[in-house]
Amino acid sequence: VDLGASILTGVTSAPRVRCSNGLGVPSDPAALVCRQLGLSLIPLGSPLPLLHPTLPGDQVPPHTDAAVESLRDLLLDKARMGLDTSGVQNAPTDRSLESALDAALAEWEAGSGVPVDCEAGPDEEEGTLKQGEALGDLERRLLHWHWAHLEYGCAAPLSEVSLAEWNQDEEFGGFGGDHCMVEGGLSSVTSALA
Repeated sequence: VDLGASILTGVTSAPRVRCSNGLGVPSDPAALVCRQLGLSLIPLGSPLPLLHPTLPGDQVPPHTDAAVESLRDLLLDKARMGLDTSGVQNAPTDRSLESALDAALAEWEAGSGVPVDCEAGPDEEEGTLKQGEALGDLERRLLHWHWAHLEYGCAAPLSEVSLAEWNQDEEFGGFGGDHCMVEGGLSSVTSALA
């Protein structure tokens, strides 16, 4: 087992996909180094089901996870919408992403604003979250899991992440392609370079 980071995010460039910077989507440069060293990259497969937090061994129903993902996206858009209206330059620098998301969730649960229900998709029979209704325990836990995943991506608690600047690199598109693990861990890269 390797200690520390072991995942490369986006190992295939997509030069024909245009981002707002017009340069296409690059691959993680560490992937090129691994290929040059002859190291194997193992793609992380999908789907990766979530396990139920209170029923050991059971999976979260996919339609429930999809509905909560839809809510997550809606809340992020709602938090961002205030900035797009007032402009990032006029945004309070001391407002955290967490406070904006909490406010957006409270507004959604209270049923205020434009009514939007979050559905799992057209093929799902269940999995609709209704605006104006409080989230159930499972849905709230899943939403918190998504917030924890966002904290992982931001490398900070959401209470310390600036609402105005949290996704400042979004326009550049990140790295393209599969997320992979380096066989033998990233220490094999430094060992091969030594």
